[in-house]
Parts: sequence; structure tokens; C-alpha cells
Amino acid sequence: MKTIKKLICLLLACALFSCAAAEASPLAQALAGTSWGAYAPKIEAEAGGVCAGVAMDAAMTRYLFVIAEKGADGSWTAAACYERLIPETARLSRMSVEVQSEKQIRLVLCQAGDGADGQYVSFERGEQGWRVEWLSGEHWVTAYEDMLTLYDVRNKQERSASVPRDAIDLSPENGSFEDAMREAGRLLEEAAQEKRETARALLLKAFPYEEALTQGDVVACDVRYDGETPLAAGAVLEGPNWRAVYFTDESGGAPVNAICDNLVPLGAENVVLEIPQCEDEKTGWEGVSFDWGTVRYFAALAYDESGALTVTGVHWEASDDVTQWGSLTMHPNWMGLSGGIAYGELCIETPELLRSMRTFDLTVARSAAENAVRSHEAGEAPFIPAAEGEYGIPQPCGAALKKGKWDVYTGPGKQYYREADGKASVSTNDWIQVFGREGDWALIQYRVDGKKLRFGYVQKAALADFERLPELRFEAAAVTGYTDNVTSDPLGACEGIYIPDGYEMTRLALLGGGVWMYVELTLPNGRLARMFATVEPSHG
Repeated sequence: MKTIKKLICLLLACALFSCAAAEASPLAQALAGTSWGAYAPKIEAEAGGVCAGVAMDAAMTRYLFVIAEKGADGSWTAAACYERLIPETARLSRMSVEVQSEKQIRLVLCQAGDGADGQYVSFERGEQGWRVEWLSGEHWVTAYEDMLTLYDVRNKQERSASVPRDAIDLSPENGSFEDAMREAGRLLEEAAQEKRETARALLLKAFPYEEALTQGDVVACDVRYDGETPLAAGAVLEGPNWRAVYFTDESGGAPVNAICDNLVPLGAENVVLEIPQCEDEKTGWEGVSFDWGTVRYFAALAYDESGALTVTGVHWEASDDVTQWGSLTMHPNWMGLSGGIAYGELCIETPELLRSMRTFDLTVARSAAENAVRSHEAGEAPFIPAAEGEYGIPQPCGAALKKGKWDVYTGPGKQYYREADGKASVSTNDWIQVFGREGDWALIQYRVDGKKLRFGYVQKAALADFERLPELRFEAAAVTGYTDNVTSDPLGACEGIYIPDGYEMTRLALLGGGVWMYVELTLPNGRLARMFATVEPSHG
């Protein structure tokens, strides 16, 4: 009888042990029988045949990060155990583990907003097993193929470098988040210092008599190489009461050099410089950007047809007001403003200060744009750049209309559509621009009200010296419209008339600025009209 009782107890004990083993988590099963068997899982996540998590020793003082894999027999084994990865100062309550797939895992050590930058570690399974793919904190450490690339997060990637991937030991035996961040910072600073020295040396070769290159501190710089040979460099240098930007590029044979004295103001922060490339190598916008107060500025730089370095665009946006932004497209004698205004592109005559790289100033460019907007909204006549090519809307000729009120049609004849429900007219109590004559009609532009302007035609009786007006020269090229409207007001509120996609039109000329083409078409209402549509290549 006693033997039977012992046998029953033994069977019960085995059953309980089997249940306990069956209930053990995948991480606990993986750690059982290893040198970390005393560690207790605290956080774990599972997806498919992969489990990852955080375990702690019995004294609750040491962390272990474990990646476990499920075998064909259903058992779990530890594939990688990182004893030094998680700092002792880390808090378990702020950690989380994400198994994003059977090949990707993410460990969150500290969420952003916990009084520090977010701290993350990502793992990827490759042919050689699990490896640390990237870490982030004050710097991002990104492993890609045989390179380890470092980005400075606090300074918005102003300093970056690539170093051999094995420069930081991220193996399970030695991988440490704190050591990786510390080593990343050191390597980043070494690479940045080497870049500064290389840039300064290349610029001194191009500008041997510029004292600023030897006396100024390098705020930001960039170097472009051909293999291991530096061919182009740029640097923002700062002295006691000045900042200047220097560029040199030897890639085309004869060096192209430029100096910009006012491109980056004193006091501007987070300065980033990327030297421009030749157009056939260009992959995006290069130039200079910086924070000035609550506004982020960016100047795009490129080489023109003669090989000279020029500012091709300016963009600014306020960090505290998303509606306060603008973009300028720079041309030799004018600039086009878009964004931050309630109408289409506004053309602005370029101030003399902005026509030279040596004196170009982003804040002056923005100020000129804002002044032009205020003048336009106050009712002043718009500036119209000279049109490029043989056929273009000419500059206003200076002629004036006789006093009175005159009917306005969209084309040179009463057979053309007349806007404002057939009542469009102009009076001589405001500005009127006259461009030239066609037959017995003159092309004009005038202000209807506020921001609303209008191009149209008046009969020759409206002008005392009609015969002295220059004759308009137009082409007749068939085009197919892809825009959804045409307008008689391309320089103001841009209110238009809807037309279907693929609508057939005849191009007559281009409006200075290159955004609009002057076209003749039959409107959907069946009326003939001349209006403006977005520029597109001719199909005829």
C-alpha cells in the first residue's frame, strides 16, 4: 500500500513539474540550463519563431537582453545574450521590446520626452546571426554593409561621418549602449575635425591671402572627394564680429571660387552647409541653412551656365507659426515669390544687394519679398519681368488711357468673351499698364479690386496716341492643357475658369517669369477668349 502511495506522489510531482515547465515563458525556457538560468524574464515579446526580452538577476541589479529562437521540436534556445547592453541606470518601467518580424527586433531603453532623447537599439538577423543594426541617443549609430555611419541628433545632423563598422564593438559579448554612444561621439568629433582641417587646407589653396581662413573658427563645413582626393570644399567661418562663407571646386579643372560675406548672419544657430555639385551629378538641393530666431532659412546654391556659383532659391519658415513661410526662385534680375501669400507667384525686381554672391543676404531677400507683398496689397502695379524668347508679353510701354470708363474684352474684338457677366470695364482712377496694340485694340492690365487684377483689351478710342503703341507679336502654337483652369489674373488673386484636362488651346506668348503662357481658346461656355494657363511644352 505504501509503495502505491509513493508511486502516486511521484506521478503527481512529475505532472506538476511538467505543467510548470509547460507554463514557463519562451524566454525562461531559453535561459534554463544556461549560465543565466538564475535571471528572471521581466519583459518579453514574441512573433513567429522569435522571442526577445529583458531579464534580471536575483538581486535585481543587472539586466540581460536576450534573443531566443524556436526550434523545429518546439523548444526555445538563446540565440544572443547581451550582458552589457542595457545601462545599470536604466529603468525597467521605461523599457519595452518590439519583435517587428522574425528578422527585426527593437529594444526601447528610454522613450523620448523622459527628460532625454529617446534611446533605442535595433537588431537584425543576417546570414551570420543576430547583430545590432543601429542605436540612437545623442547620436544615431547606423550600421550599413561595411560602414558605421554616425549622426549628431542634437545638432540636426550637422556633423556626420562614416567610419569602419568594427570601430565600435557591438557584439553580444562586449556590446554596451553607453560605450557605443561614447565611442560614437569620439569618432564623430575626430571625423569632424579631420573634415574641418581638410576644408581649411583646400580653401587656403584657393584663397591664399584671405586672413579669415586662418583666423576664423569653422562653424560648418563640407568636403567632396574623388576617391580619396578632396576636390571641393565649403566652410562657414566666424570671427569676433563677422561670418563669411567660402567655396572652392576643382572638379571641373579650372577652380571655381566664391565668397559670401552676408549669407549666414552672426548669431544664427544650427548652421548646415552642403556644397553644390555639377548639374549632371546633382542629386538634390545643396546650399546653406540655419536657424535665425524662430525662423529656419535655406539658400539653394548651384552653378550657372557660365560656371559661376549662384543662389538659385531661398526658403524660410517659422517654427512657431506654420503659416509663416515663403519661397523665392532667384533669376538674374528678378525673383518669384510663392507661398505665404494668398495668390499666385509674385514677381519682384531683385535689389542690387542680392545680385552678387559676395553681398547676398537671406534676410534681405525675405525683407524685399515682404515689402513687395505689402506694396502689391496696397494697390501698386505689379512688376513684370522681361519675357524670355522671341514671343512674350512685352513690358508696359508707358502709354495712358483717356479719362473715362472703357469696356474690356478678353481678346481684340467684341466676339471675345467679356468677363464680369459681360460688364467688365476699366476706369482711369487707378493704375493701368498698356503693353501694345493688335488691330484696333490695345492689351492692358489693371486692378479690379484689392488683389484681383485683369488682363484684357480696350478699343483704340481709349488711347489718344494709339498709333504710337508697339505692335504685339504673338505665335500660334497648338498646345493641350493639363491645368484645370485659365485666368485673366495670373499676377493677382488667380481666380480662374474651369477647363477639362486635355483641353486644346493655342499658345500666343509667355508671360515674364515663365510660370504662365498666354493662350487663345474656346471656353466651355462656347465663347472665344484669351487668357493665361500654366506653362507646358507645345504639342503642335
